[in-house]
Amino acid sequence: MNQNQIRIIQDDYWGTFGNQLIEFLDLSPNIKVLDVGTGGGTILIPAAKKVSPDGEVIGIDDWGDAIRRAKANIEHNKLTNARAIKMDGNKIKFADNTFDVVTSGFVGYCNIFDFNKLKMKPGKKNSLIREVLRVLKPGCKAGFSTWELQEDLGIIQKIVKDDTVHPGYSKENVKGFNILMEEAGFQNITTHTLEYHRYFDTIEDWAEKNKWLVRNFDLEPLRSYQNYFDPFYNEDIEKIDFRKCVIYAIGEKKSS
Repeated sequence: MNQNQIRIIQDDYWGTFGNQLIEFLDLSPNIKVLDVGTGGGTILIPAAKKVSPDGEVIGIDDWGDAIRRAKANIEHNKLTNARAIKMDGNKIKFADNTFDVVTSGFVGYCNIFDFNKLKMKPGKKNSLIREVLRVLKPGCKAGFSTWELQEDLGIIQKIVKDDTVHPGYSKENVKGFNILMEEAGFQNITTHTLEYHRYFDTIEDWAEKNKWLVRNFDLEPLRSYQNYFDPFYNEDIEKIDFRKCVIYAIGEKKSS
């Protein structure tokens, strides 16, 4: 890979991806934006800054803790044009054709779609992406971000000896995501897959930043798993070097 293409993830981990999606969408001022599955607001915050002074951004999430974090981040950034509401993205409580732009980051679709066989799972519905299209105004765009690869979390698959386990992320691909968007009714779809690198000094450094993984998969003692981390040691920088690839997909709603 050309050195200019390498993107390093710094301290603002989720903000890195949120800012990139907003950059791809190139938001105009004074528009109305919905962020589905807003989490802590890492897409909502840069979107609200972009659409100022008279725009509005609403973040929804069905997890109460996420809404609390999003509200705290809105207050911290002193934004008066953003709010967060507890709401299920599969049943969005807004009317058809309400928003100029809709965004959604890392919701995960492995539970409804088989990305290896490239087809919907039996009995599952593409409800969230369909809802995004429904509330989007005709001729307007929606932007999604989702994981293609996380090398460090792939280590967990090897430890538990189960390739179907995707701890902490839904491993997806461009072909499958295009199918989901087309099935929902999006057109003029464009995708960008960007590679990022995240560095760790030691296995203990990785564990400190991923405490939930250590706890959930009982990864103690850490040193017993050192051999899984050794292949990712980058001698040039003397750090553990993990790739994280993100798919950004932009689609348009047909004009009425």
